[in-house]
Amino acid sequence: MNLRGYNYISNTTDDRTGFARVSSVIETARATAPTGVCVLFDNGDALQGTPLADTLRHDPDDHPLAATFNALNYDAIGLGNHDFDFGLDYFNRVAAQYNAPVLSTNLRDTGLNMVLPWVILDRIMPCEDGQNRALRIGVLSVLPPQTLQWNYRQFPKTTKIDPMIKAAENGSAHLKSLGADVVVLLAHTGIGSPTNADVSENAALRLGVIDDIDAIIAGHTHDVFPHPNAAQTDAVDPVLGTLSGTPAAMPGFAGSHLAQIDLTLAYRDKRWNILRHSSAALTAESAPESTPIRALSQVKHGKTLARMSSGIGLIDAPIHSCFSLLKSSTELDLLADAMHRTIRHAAIGTAYEDLPVLSAVAPGASGGRAGPSNFVAIPAGPIQYRHVVQLCPFEDEVWAVEATGADIYEWLERSAAIYETFDPARPDQNVVLNGAPRFNFDVICNLSYSIDPTQPARYALNGDVINPAATRIHDVMHNGAPLEQTARFLIAATSYRIAGGGRFPKLSAQNTALRSGVMVQDAVLAFIKKPRPRIPKGNWRIKTSTRCRAVFETSPLAEPFFHEIANYRPENLGLADNGFLRVRLIF
Repeated sequence: MNLRGYNYISNTTDDRTGFARVSSVIETARATAPTGVCVLFDNGDALQGTPLADTLRHDPDDHPLAATFNALNYDAIGLGNHDFDFGLDYFNRVAAQYNAPVLSTNLRDTGLNMVLPWVILDRIMPCEDGQNRALRIGVLSVLPPQTLQWNYRQFPKTTKIDPMIKAAENGSAHLKSLGADVVVLLAHTGIGSPTNADVSENAALRLGVIDDIDAIIAGHTHDVFPHPNAAQTDAVDPVLGTLSGTPAAMPGFAGSHLAQIDLTLAYRDKRWNILRHSSAALTAESAPESTPIRALSQVKHGKTLARMSSGIGLIDAPIHSCFSLLKSSTELDLLADAMHRTIRHAAIGTAYEDLPVLSAVAPGASGGRAGPSNFVAIPAGPIQYRHVVQLCPFEDEVWAVEATGADIYEWLERSAAIYETFDPARPDQNVVLNGAPRFNFDVICNLSYSIDPTQPARYALNGDVINPAATRIHDVMHNGAPLEQTARFLIAATSYRIAGGGRFPKLSAQNTALRSGVMVQDAVLAFIKKPRPRIPKGNWRIKTSTRCRAVFETSPLAEPFFHEIANYRPENLGLADNGFLRVRLIF
C-alpha cells in the first residue's frame, strides 16, 4: 500500500519508493522490451503496510490499489501473508475489484471465492522467422504456511495452507501436463537455504530445484535480488540472477524496485525451449511519479493526511528510538505501560488475575532496510496520531501468554540473536547483524538484565537453535531479586508475537492465555489521552565480559541524545553513504 512516494509518519516525500514511481519504471521496461511477450505480476503483501491502508480498513470499495493494478494491466496477482491482515471479507471485497486473476496455490478455503490455484495465460509470440506462435504461460503462487499463525485472528478453522515445496511441485507438474510452455512461480518467500526444512517460511532456493519451474519471483523478506552485495554461493548467483539454477528476482519493498526476468525462447521440435535468461532489479529511486497513477489515490491520500495530523494529547519529554537496540528507552517503556494496563484489566476475574504482568515489546521503527528515516522521533508537546503510528505501526492486538522464569530466559536469548558476536580484536565491527529484523528484538520491560554479545548467540535470526549452551543473557532481576526459573508471569505482547511470529520458543496461538480484543494502537491512544502513574521499570543494557569497540548505525538526528548512552562513550563518525549516522561505541 505504498501507492505513492510519501512517508505518512514523518510527513515527508520519499523519492525512493511508491507504486506511482515504480509504475514509470514499468512503462519504460515495457516500451524498451524486445519484441515478444511481456507479462506483469504482483507478488503479495499489497493490501497492508501504510497509514493509507489503515484509512481504507473500513472503506474497501473503490479501492485505489485495485484501480492501480487495473490501470497498469497486471496479468496475475499473487498473495502474501499481509494481504489477509484486515480479514477475509475485506480481502474478498478488494480482490473482486481486480481485473487480473488472483492466485494462491497452497492456500485452501471455501471462503476465498476470488482465489484461483493457478492460471494459464495464452499469448502469441512473434518469432524471427516471421511466424506468430502460441505461447502458454502457467503461473503459480505460494505463501508461507506460517501465515495461519501470523494471521490467526483472521482465518477460520477451515483454512489450510499446504507446504510451499509440495504445492509448487504438484502445481507446476500439473500446469506442464495441461500444456504450459513456461511456468512462472510467484513465490512469496525469502531466499533461505538449500537445506531449509519443507515448512520453512523462506524457501526460494528449495523451490528453484523443481524441474518444472522456469522462473521465480521471490518476496516476503522484501530484499533486492539480484544485487551486487548479495553473497554468492553454489546455489545463489547474484550476477546472473539465479536461485538453484533457476532464473529469479526479488523487487525490494514499498515499490523500491521492479523485478525483471528476461527469457529468450526458441521453438524447436514443436516445443518452446529457453536458450538464455537474465534477471535484474531495476531501481525506482528518482524515477518520476506517474501523474495518472497518483491521481487514483488522491482522495484517500487526503483523508489519511487529515487523520495523521489529528491531535491526541501532550507528552512532557521527547520520545525517540535512536538507541532502542542499545538500552532501555522511553519509546518501549510507553508501549509496555499501555500493553501492561490493557492485560491487567483483561485478567480481572480470570485464573491469571494474581500473576505479575510483564510486557514484551519490540521497536516498530529503528532503521534497518527501511532506511535512516525509519526511527521514532516525537518532540515534547502536542502529540499527533502520526506519532502513535510511529510507536506501533502494525495492526496487532494486545494478547498475553503465561510464562515461567525459564521461558523468559529463552525469550530474551531469542531476542539477542540480532547482535554480532563481538570480537575484542575487531575495533569497528557492527553492533547489529546485517539484515537482522529489528521487529524481532523483544525487550521484556519490568525486568533488569544485561546482554553480552561477546558470547555466541543461542538462536539464529530465523529462530533456529544453533548453540544450545550459549548464554548472552545475564543478571536478570525482578523487583530487585534474581529471576527464579519456576516463577510464573503473565506476559503482554502483540498478537503477532504470541501467535508465533518470529519463531520465539513456546509461543503459538494455542498457548495464548488472554486475548484482550484491544488493538495496540488503541491501547497507546488510551494511555496518552488519559495518563496514569507510570509502572516501575526495569533496566537492560549491553554489558560485555571483555572490552570491545563496535559501530552502531542510527538516525541522523541522534546526536542531541548522546548523553543517554554516555556509558558507551559514543564517538560520532559522521553519515554513511546509506544515510545512517555511524557511532563508535565502547562496551
